[in-house]
This record gives sequence, C-alpha cells and structure tokens, in this order.
Amino acid sequence: MNPHNGGNSFGVTPVDVAVRHLAFLLLTIMSSFHAPQPSTSALTEYQLMQLKKQQQREKTRARMARYRQKMKELPEGEKEEILGRARAARARYRERNRVKLLDTAKCKHRAAFEAKYGAQAYEAKLEAQRQQQLEAHDRPRRRDRVKAAKKPKPPSQPPIPARRTNFKSIGAINDGDFGDFDSD
Repeated sequence: MNPHNGGNSFGVTPVDVAVRHLAFLLLTIMSSFHAPQPSTSALTEYQLMQLKKQQQREKTRARMARYRQKMKELPEGEKEEILGRARAARARYRERNRVKLLDTAKCKHRAAFEAKYGAQAYEAKLEAQRQQQLEAHDRPRRRDRVKAAKKPKPPSQPPIPARRTNFKSIGAINDGDFGDFDSD
C-alpha cells in the first residue's frame, strides 16, 4: 500500500485493485445463487388467501350437508319434483350460455367480415353456405361414392399367385440344357 513498492500516491497498488474486483465478482456470483427469500408480508397474504379458501370450502360443505339432510326428510314425490326442477334449470342455464357464446362468436365474425368485405358480401357468403349444405344433403355420402367408384373384381378369375421362381419346375435346368451359357 505504500508508494515505494509500485503503488500510487494514494497507497493503492494494482494488486489491491485486482483483489477488490475479484472480491466484487465473487460476491455477485454468490448472491445470484441464493434465491431471494419471500417477504413476510407476501407470506401472510398467501396464508390469508389459503385461509379464505378453506373457510369457503367449509361453508360449501356445510351447505351441501344441510341440503342432503333436507332432501332425506322430504317425501319421495316432492324430492323428485325438486330434482326435476333443478335439472331443468341446469339445462336452461347450459342452453342460454351456449346460445350466448354462439351469438358472441357470430357477431364478432360478422363484424370483422363486414368491415373487410361489406354487408352484401356477408349475405352472399351465408347464401352460398346454405346452398352448399342443401347440395350436400342431396349428394351421396363420400363413403358411398368411394364404394361405388371401386370396381369389383370379376369372381370368375382365379387369384393371381405371387411370383416366385421355383427352379424344380423349370424343365431346362432339370434336363441339363443350359443353352448358350455352357459354351465356354
């Protein structure tokens, strides 16, 4: 650290600077390996959320238990009536949501199409789709068309055997007559 052994007037040698850089690099590397600890406030918020969920589940469980007990105490006719009403309500709700989703999707599609091509083009497209559906009903199904297009083999023809060379059935080899091959 003194200026007589290669340091500057402040007493800092190049070795000191290098050591400090290395120490700083080492600290940054070590700190990157340690994940930051969650703060206590975030932990308590998470615990509060879990507690609320648990309370909600318990409330639902208790409500369902009361409902089941009530249903047990009802006479059979009333029970069936209540269950039928609940089934009908669920079906209505499902249908309403399905129609709502379809309408929303159709409206978005129609608005985008009309903005791009115009209202008459959308009507023409709908008409073309209707016409295509009508034609599809008149036309035979693809499976039937494919069956009709395939030509059946005539039953009188025997099946063609696989082509294999059976040397014993070739007479020239059995007779020993090889033709031009044995001229040498």
